[in-house]
Amino acid sequence: MRLVLAVSFLIGLTFLTSGCGRPCSDFALYLVRPDGTGKHRVKPAGSSEVFGAKWLPGGRRLVFDTYECPGGLETMGSDGSDVRHTHVAPAWAARGTGLLWIPDPKFPLSQKLGFTVVRPGRPPLKIRFHRGLNPSFCTDSDPIPELSPDGKLVLYPDKKDATADLYVVAVDGRSPPRRLTHGLGMNNGRPIWSPDSTTVAYTTDADSGDAYVVNVRKPHPRLLARDVTNIAWSPDGKELVVSRRHRDLEIVDSHGALIRTVAKSALAQIFDVTWAPAGWIAYVEDIGDSNQGKCLD
Repeated sequence: MRLVLAVSFLIGLTFLTSGCGRPCSDFALYLVRPDGTGKHRVKPAGSSEVFGAKWLPGGRRLVFDTYECPGGLETMGSDGSDVRHTHVAPAWAARGTGLLWIPDPKFPLSQKLGFTVVRPGRPPLKIRFHRGLNPSFCTDSDPIPELSPDGKLVLYPDKKDATADLYVVAVDGRSPPRRLTHGLGMNNGRPIWSPDSTTVAYTTDADSGDAYVVNVRKPHPRLLARDVTNIAWSPDGKELVVSRRHRDLEIVDSHGALIRTVAKSALAQIFDVTWAPAGWIAYVEDIGDSNQGKCLD
């Protein structure tokens, strides 16, 4: 269980690259304040390329997968220093509750039949998908089961039809899973829990789809914004940060109204975003061509 707890917040951003021994890398991780100031590039030391990154509690450190996917995990300080390497199995946890995959015996590394909810002193709860899930650990191309911040609910994708829709189930197993979306599910991208565990934000497609929010108790998805590639909640749950058409990084209110633009990408290549509890916004951007040795910064 300690290994499960150690990776509480691993399900997150898409693939990023930094410092591959050339003049510059194709992808870089940036930090910026919500008011648009303080933008700077973070260059993780100790790893040539990494996949995925997410803020750990407190917003002082980031965790990410190494290039050899699914390889070990590394954490680092928000300035790219103090890189620490570890090997753990993919897992998720919140407040003593953990999730574990149910692998397909025929394709245990790629195909998943469902997941198991593990709680100390309680019998495990097994949830099976209607169709097998083929998760991509190294990219953001598939939604993956996520525990709510309060550890009481699990949000997960499932397919009864051609489109993946969102379902939610209580970890105590006292009620059957509930379907949150009907035909408005994700083609790509991953859903994001609000900090108070009441609402979910998601995009219909990671290559510029629509962003929706849905209350888990009253599941009627509401359109938030169009042409959105990635989305994340503010620490207080009152605002969201979205990447629009991969070009603009914007802060919007809970109804989708623009508050401010905090960053722009000259190449229209902003790929992911996460908002730290301490306030910093992290995002991934393609800044040039490492083969040509050309960078924009």
